[in-house]
Amino acid sequence: LQVDWTGDRRQGEISLGVDVVNSERESRAYSLQLSISDDGRLLHRTTLSGEVEASSTDRRQATFSVPDVEPWSAEIPRLYDFDMALELPDGQVARYHRRVGFRHVEVKGRQLLVNGAPIRLIGVNRHDARMRSGRSMRTEDLRHDVLALRQANVNIIRTAHYPADPRLLEICDELGMYVQDQMPICFAAGFADHHWTRTNDAAHLVPFV
Repeated sequence: LQVDWTGDRRQGEISLGVDVVNSERESRAYSLQLSISDDGRLLHRTTLSGEVEASSTDRRQATFSVPDVEPWSAEIPRLYDFDMALELPDGQVARYHRRVGFRHVEVKGRQLLVNGAPIRLIGVNRHDARMRSGRSMRTEDLRHDVLALRQANVNIIRTAHYPADPRLLEICDELGMYVQDQMPICFAAGFADHHWTRTNDAAHLVPFV
């Protein structure tokens, strides 16, 4: 799921790919509904219909525009509701929901722009850590960390040294925090460690880090 925002038209753009998987021994017809709403008010809906063969996958791509939406930024973290519903002819429905913010990020020269406006990043590294629970983090712990950092005028965190908990990313979207998501590569003694480069499946990525 990718989002963008065009300032001249105040329009949001959504692009996504969906795999419809059929594990049954016969083909199945389906209807896939994609919608964007704002506090219960429907802004856009797209329906994709198709049929997936037995024991196979149907890859669907969708791109659509949502007119007259407000952009997301760290100062004003505006979010909308994205819903997806996969319905079968017999009435079975699988649903997916997440909140999304429309923003356009680009670099011009040495300046980072968000929605066309230059921004200055003030950031810190962040770890999942608690004195009593170690790396086991409750949702309220994640929210406390992000809120405390925003109150300290920090506007970006680096999820050192592992990919972020999805709950953390949702909270950052809600509270207005930029995130540098750590690549899923782990090292113990540096990139020169011959044991790491021989045994780690991600060793081929070292020249690009």
